[in-house]
Amino acid sequence: MVVNNKIYKFQKAKYFALVGLGLVYIYLIKMVNKFYLPSIETRDGFRPFDPILTMFEPQNFSTAIFVIEYCSILFGFFYVLSRPHKLLTILYSFGTMYLIRLICILAVPFIEPSGLIELYDPVVNSLLLHNGFLKRDLFFSGHMASMFLIFLYMEGRLLKWIFGLLSLFLAYFLLCQHVHYSYDLVAAMVFAFVSKLLSEKFIGSLSDYEHLETVSDTLKV
Repeated sequence: MVVNNKIYKFQKAKYFALVGLGLVYIYLIKMVNKFYLPSIETRDGFRPFDPILTMFEPQNFSTAIFVIEYCSILFGFFYVLSRPHKLLTILYSFGTMYLIRLICILAVPFIEPSGLIELYDPVVNSLLLHNGFLKRDLFFSGHMASMFLIFLYMEGRLLKWIFGLLSLFLAYFLLCQHVHYSYDLVAAMVFAFVSKLLSEKFIGSLSDYEHLETVSDTLKV
């Protein structure tokens, strides 16, 4: 009994350590983005031909994009709080997605689409070192990747349908506002899926927390 209690306490400490490391992981990647991304506004690049984007007349959907994105993130946060294994994997999924996105932005120097309407996002703007909107952090879309990650972690047909439709609406609004190419949106979904797979593999290699039904299970003595 004493041995089992010690093992349990070790596993509990390990779980919270992994949660803390996941938060630090996201924070560090965000700080790198904060210092680096403003510099890409002055670099040379190219504007790819996008036949899908040309089908959309520029319109401002900043408010709709903001509401969909952050209401979904808020719901997703409370959703995974009751699912400790998902909480761990989604933290590392977001951190990995941000890291891959930074690498992709470095590797693919897109310049802003014609007809771009600035996207007002007070949350993103507050994380940057300068005032204003970044036009060239394009490949791939962080908004779309975040939304699709939440969709991937939802369970049940109803939630899948809801977040699948919200992802489609978000993609439509981003294209209408001409803040991203269609390539950015497709790549966002692909890399969100890759980030989820890598995160699950990493967490699975450390320990199995899938048996925990709620986060409160980690607090029981």
